[in-house]
Amino acid sequence: MQRDLFMERREWLLQRNRALSPRQLALAYGALCVLSFSVATVFLLMGVWQILFFTALEMSAVTCAFVHTARHAADHDHIVLSRGCLLVESRRAGVLRQTRLDPGRTRVAAPRTPRAPIILSAHPLHLEVGALAAAPQRVRIALELQAELLGGLYAP
Repeated sequence: MQRDLFMERREWLLQRNRALSPRQLALAYGALCVLSFSVATVFLLMGVWQILFFTALEMSAVTCAFVHTARHAADHDHIVLSRGCLLVESRRAGVLRQTRLDPGRTRVAAPRTPRAPIILSAHPLHLEVGALAAAPQRVRIALELQAELLGGLYAP
């Protein structure tokens, strides 16, 4: 069976490991608000109104944290290698940035430390990808991408 090189395509998706779905996050936030304001209401009925002020302050901080988490829940790096094109898509806080590189001129630098990203270099561009993924996944993907690029099947 002959391989059709025009249809050859490899993809990698690098993203955070999310423990909660958006629905679960909203439910956790609602439960936390109900619990905190219930305690504050009990103290308010006892005449200690200051607790309500600190509960509102606490819930404001928690709201900021949950909003930040929700804005970055879909952050990811998507690498697509196809014939003649290495496409890198990075989504951060809802903003999508796409960069196209020449696979024949692109070099991959695997992470040297556990927190280091993958570096893609195609003069004059240097892209850092994979900062959201776990360290072992970054190393594995960098080695796979490097092997695919060195294989030469994707050159124009």
